[in-house]
Amino acid sequence: MFRCVAVRPVCPMNSLESAVRGAVVRIGPSGDGYDGRSARFWGSGFFVAPGWVLTCAHVVGKGAGAVLRGESGIGVTVSSGESLTAELVRCLPRPARPDAPPAPWPAPDLALLRVPESEDADCLWLSDRTALTPAEVGVYGWTNAPGGGQEYLGSTGRAFGGRHGPVVLRGVLLVPGCSGAPVVDLERGAAIGVCKGSGSGGFGQATPVTALRALCDEGGGGDRLFHEVLRAHDAHHHRRVASPHFSWPRLHRELDQRALAFTGRPRARLYDLFARLPPPGGAGQVLEAVNEVRRHVLRPPHTPEAHPPRGWREGAGLLYGGPLELEAAVLYAAKVHAVLTRHGGAERRVLAELRDWIEDSRFSLPNDVIRNETVPSVLTDTGTPEAAADRADVLVEIGPDLYGNHHWRIAHVLPDGRLTPIHQDDVGVPRARLRQAIRGALAAAVDAGDVDEHLAAVEFVLPRSLFDEPVDEWRLCDPDPQDPFNPRALPIGRRRIVVLRDGQRHTQGVTPEWRARWKGVREGPLEAVPLHAELPVPGHDAPWRESPHAGYARLHAAPAGAVPVSCARGGADPGAPALAAALSAGHAVALWRRYDVEGHTDCADFHKRVADLLEEAGTADNLPGHVRVLRSRNADHGTNDQEAVWARHMVLLYDPPHRPPLPGGPLQVPPSAPPTPTA
Repeated sequence: MFRCVAVRPVCPMNSLESAVRGAVVRIGPSGDGYDGRSARFWGSGFFVAPGWVLTCAHVVGKGAGAVLRGESGIGVTVSSGESLTAELVRCLPRPARPDAPPAPWPAPDLALLRVPESEDADCLWLSDRTALTPAEVGVYGWTNAPGGGQEYLGSTGRAFGGRHGPVVLRGVLLVPGCSGAPVVDLERGAAIGVCKGSGSGGFGQATPVTALRALCDEGGGGDRLFHEVLRAHDAHHHRRVASPHFSWPRLHRELDQRALAFTGRPRARLYDLFARLPPPGGAGQVLEAVNEVRRHVLRPPHTPEAHPPRGWREGAGLLYGGPLELEAAVLYAAKVHAVLTRHGGAERRVLAELRDWIEDSRFSLPNDVIRNETVPSVLTDTGTPEAAADRADVLVEIGPDLYGNHHWRIAHVLPDGRLTPIHQDDVGVPRARLRQAIRGALAAAVDAGDVDEHLAAVEFVLPRSLFDEPVDEWRLCDPDPQDPFNPRALPIGRRRIVVLRDGQRHTQGVTPEWRARWKGVREGPLEAVPLHAELPVPGHDAPWRESPHAGYARLHAAPAGAVPVSCARGGADPGAPALAAALSAGHAVALWRRYDVEGHTDCADFHKRVADLLEEAGTADNLPGHVRVLRSRNADHGTNDQEAVWARHMVLLYDPPHRPPLPGGPLQVPPSAPPTPTA
């Protein structure tokens, strides 16, 4: 039974709503006589590819431990009424305790089910970009009927947001059971979200379908799973458009009447070709190609979203809009062809088919310059990856403690030094939660900055109280025992260059001493000087301690290439006052360890080895790479390799004065009094 509850009339069912109906499923327990009429009904879901159903994690979480551990199947009832058995392949995020599922389930709250007996299922078209909102949308799912069993409901309304958070639904009637239902853009005929249910104030929430890209950061083969599902999705829709039966791409052409819209058969063919190519190395490679095309068609560069693109098709999705939409799609395909030709790894036959698609499409372009000059030049591009302009490093700025919370923001550092803001948290979190709070945005930022052979470095601009925070040991995703060397799960300091910068003096302005010190360490040679005069000899037990003022005078007079070194902490006493004196004296590079003052007697050895390290590096530009290698060598805490273990917990301050001011000014200047609590 189909019943419409709508802001505007949608009954009787049109072709779009009828097609959605064929892909939406009911989800409940497997076996136990579940036939769709049972009261044991968990929620809705929908086919995204033959054999694959997408729903909410909290829907399948109702099956608790046995389902979440993969020990019990899941019942999936398709539109014909047939009940099939599915297996849970992945929840996003995975529950830490399957026997006690989280409530509410953390974002993105998605689950992928494999349904082996549904290879001929109807499948919805997945949006190739984060929601193009505001948009008219429909939500289609199942709910318990008053007389028993379930009934199918469709409701329409408006959708907002989705680029940097959830999709917000307004005017849509959301009933129990709609969790996991598709949110469909009625103008473009694409599933843009997965309904999570009702929210506060009469609004609903949905997860953007692009959040499925988080699989690529999960480890344990999540990236392969993501591309496997998309490959099956695009192959399915290309087969359908080539058949005489209903297909979503043909419906797109009916819905979208723009003369130059990139829809229908050409898009289905291109996306099928993209799916057969080796996937991009990361979001950065896709964004580089996208932004080169946007420059050609005189549009501003695209900045990373909360869910940056992880497949070639999603790059094309970022080129919608404007009078040169079709030109942009053809140019983008040419850029992908050039990248894969340059780097290899793609089957020659597929590349030849992609080139044929580009050449066939090129001659239909109305813009003479793009048709006859730009596309051919991109196709024959022999440039080297080193010439790319869109590679970037990542800056993470964390503010000082403001009544128990630290605010933070993330930006890309472009090759010319400009900063592009990506994410900002104006609420803040306690120090203990910084790692978890920042992880998702940091993972997206470094992925978008990795282009070809360029691996984004990470600069942490910190308050001095956080100088001993082990940021180089942070991970972008949880480690997987089955895949211990997954690059995304390694501590970032083992794989990438990770350095600290001083947040305090950036708010005070650049001094002549700072510029002079930076010039000295860049020209070299580097020379180790003790941060504390009493170290390394006679050591922490010395009967005297150098005062900060005496330390300032000594460090101010140090040689041009001097690098202050300490075998103890820099963010707490006694290291903090000495380090403050060194920074005031202009030093732009310093090394210390996150060790407590008590409990180690190897200071003399540490200082000698750091002196050797600095001599080997020669200049400041070479030092971060040497430190990264040392961090990787001593990462195994079970090792006793004396050539590496001395560098464990080593911190590198690398703080050039020429970086531009951080966007938006200082992070939260503390008010004169604590904020008054509100009810």
